[in-house]
Amino acid sequence: MLNYAWTNTVRSLRQRIGLSTLVVATIAIGLGLLMTVRTMGYNDSRDPVPGRGNQLHAVQFDTRPLSDSTDFDIVRSGELPYLDAANLVALETPATAQVMLWSIFGIISDADDNELEPLDVLGTATTGNMFETFNLRFEFGGAWEPGSDARPEAVAVIDHRTNGYLFGGVDSIGRQLRLNETMVTVVGVLAQTQRQRRFYDGSFEQGHPSHIFVPHGLARQENFGRLGRTACVPYEESEGVTVNDEAAMECSWVSFWTWLESPEAISGYREVIANYVLEQKKVGRLPRENVAHVTSLHGRHQLLEERYSRHSLFNAIATMFFLVCLVNAMGILLAKFMARTKEMSLRRALGATRAAIVLEHLLEVACLGIIAGTLGIGLAYLGLRGMIKVELYARDYTVTAESIQTFFELDMTMMLVAAGVSLVSGLLIGLYPIWRVCQVPPGSQLRSQ
Repeated sequence: MLNYAWTNTVRSLRQRIGLSTLVVATIAIGLGLLMTVRTMGYNDSRDPVPGRGNQLHAVQFDTRPLSDSTDFDIVRSGELPYLDAANLVALETPATAQVMLWSIFGIISDADDNELEPLDVLGTATTGNMFETFNLRFEFGGAWEPGSDARPEAVAVIDHRTNGYLFGGVDSIGRQLRLNETMVTVVGVLAQTQRQRRFYDGSFEQGHPSHIFVPHGLARQENFGRLGRTACVPYEESEGVTVNDEAAMECSWVSFWTWLESPEAISGYREVIANYVLEQKKVGRLPRENVAHVTSLHGRHQLLEERYSRHSLFNAIATMFFLVCLVNAMGILLAKFMARTKEMSLRRALGATRAAIVLEHLLEVACLGIIAGTLGIGLAYLGLRGMIKVELYARDYTVTAESIQTFFELDMTMMLVAAGVSLVSGLLIGLYPIWRVCQVPPGSQLRSQ
């Protein structure tokens, strides 16, 4: 029975290939737009460190004076003063690891090749345990020794791209490069990353990864230029303010992350922070009542998405467009199936059951759905390629296509979702046309012949 139904399905597809093509094209166009938008939202909402979003926590202090009546903004407010970050690192806490860091910028060049054009880079001044904590994999070498943070030592970890530019992609451990006017020795090269979102400095910026990492003590000693938000109490804008100046002031600009493996560790860490804040209040610092904020990476990312993401609006538009396409496809299917009512009436008069007729039509709409899904996946891929160009234009080409393409990739998960949506949608829109065909009395069609 199934073989016979399949034979009739193939014959029906060939008989009215124009209508079949219209159904496939209508579903595929709607699906292509829907999956383009959904894929961008899916990639954008994924945790920057897979599997660690609920263990990594950002620590922030509200250092504003009591006269400031605005609400504290966890997403966009400053982080920690340098003094507090250094004190917390030295405290005994339930945390598995504590990382302090800030973003820097500079110019790097090969110390041995004066003909190589210098490269403007973004970097990070940090502690050596950052790489293990954030699960950053190495291609060559590894992190610097823990003592290098405070001594400090002129060492650096560079990323895959920088290693390729300066040293041709070979093992460059022990080689030297110049960061601004400072000679540093390469101790590690990061493997090529698949997700280049700089979440650790609080910006969550796409397409601007850090190219070089240095000990925070070296960054202070050499006064490397700093990037990021700064909140000082009191603070007056002035030229020539250095990192060391800000470190001595009541300025919040150091990002601080802690690794807490369990709810008990989180509770214990908050208690340690609360006791620390009480001690600082005794010396006249941190006057506000609710000073400390400990937020998971996953929670902070969600807050950022809820506030600034436009994907919900685009998803609503794409979904409505897809539904319109499905309604149109259902109308085409109805016209296609109703054109076969005489044939179906004759077959039922000759003994074909209603179940057999339904099976043939279900096979046909399933085939149309599968074909439309395949074509829709192709259209979604092209749509995502196009969105990369739109993003590059929107950013005035300050990023490269390579650095943002992971946020516009159609992975296997989304392809399976597209295939499932297309198949289920095809079956659903086929139910009404199939029901209409089966409701036609065979006798009424036979008498008209």
